[in-house]
Order: sequence, then structure tokens, then C-alpha cells
Amino acid sequence: MFKLGKAFLDWIGRWQVAQSIIQSEFFRTALFPTVFAVLTALSGYLQHQPVMWIAMATALAFMAVMQGILRGDELRERKNPEHKLGWLVTCY
Repeated sequence: MFKLGKAFLDWIGRWQVAQSIIQSEFFRTALFPTVFAVLTALSGYLQHQPVMWIAMATALAFMAVMQGILRGDELRERKNPEHKLGWLVTCY
């Protein structure tokens, strides 16, 4: 029974480590846009597009994902009611 519980706790610990890596800042801000840019470049290469258009589309894909992340974070922060009441009270 003790070995089964130890194995279960070990599995939960591994799952939490994987989950923290996936939700980490590195994954969201560096790896996620890079994967989209590489997929865009690979798609252009496999369709025999000129290198100039592959480079342009890759840069635009990276930029679009980064801007989407930035604007999503800004919208989430703008709609967050935390600390807004305190600011309004101290202003008057």
C-alpha cells in the first residue's frame, strides 16, 4: 500500500512540474510564438514559395502572436478590478 501511495505522489509531482513548465513565462512569451513562426516558414518552404515571402510571413507570424499575447494581457489587466477602488479613493 505504501509503495502505491508513493508512486501516486511521484506521478502527481511529475504532473505538476510539467504543468508549471507549460504555464511558465518562457513557454508563453518565447516558445509559443517561435513555434508558430517555424510552422509558417516550414509551410512556405513546403509550398515552394520564394525565400523573401517566407521570411516576411515568418516575421509577421511571430509579430502577430506576440501582439496577441500582449493585447490579451492588457485586456485582462484592464478588466481586473483589483486595486482600482483603492486608487479611486486616494485620488479624491
